[in-house]
Amino acid sequence: MLVDQALPGRSDTFSDAPYLPGQGDSVSVRTSVIAVALASFVTAGCTHEGLVSVTAPTPTGSAIGQCTALLAKLPASVDGLTRRDTSSTAFVAAWGDPTVTLRCGGDVLSPDPTASLVDAGGVTWRVRQAGDVVEWLSENRVTRVEVRVPLSNTAQENVMSDIGNAVRDAIPALPGATPTS
Repeated sequence: MLVDQALPGRSDTFSDAPYLPGQGDSVSVRTSVIAVALASFVTAGCTHEGLVSVTAPTPTGSAIGQCTALLAKLPASVDGLTRRDTSSTAFVAAWGDPTVTLRCGGDVLSPDPTASLVDAGGVTWRVRQAGDVVEWLSENRVTRVEVRVPLSNTAQENVMSDIGNAVRDAIPALPGATPTS
């Protein structure tokens, strides 16, 4: 299982400066009150379905910009499934219940050379069944994209066509790559 990593450019360290009572207390209290109020407001707008847990990949180099562009281009719904909030906002997306998940860049699935090749949305995908999901891994893009669709979803290619259109527009094809159809 993959482990969430800190985002590039994000510092998860604390200052070594000593704490002095009375110094910044009122700002800290005000900041805390504002943060709690904001969290309550944001939570009130969430659906009853809650956050979808998706482990964020760790893209590097040009993949960071490509994945950021992809997330901005992804549709609000895929084949009628509404976009959902995720536990990680970095390089992941989710739709519907049962949930379709997407991860972009970094440590996504390794390609399975025995998996079928399918074109959806102008992108070639390596497709394989893994338990109760179908895993789709982009094949002809410079940055890998992984999508997991529940096996119970009988409109797999419709979902992937909607997602594939965004992948095609945001992530360049490998030199010389062409769709399978």
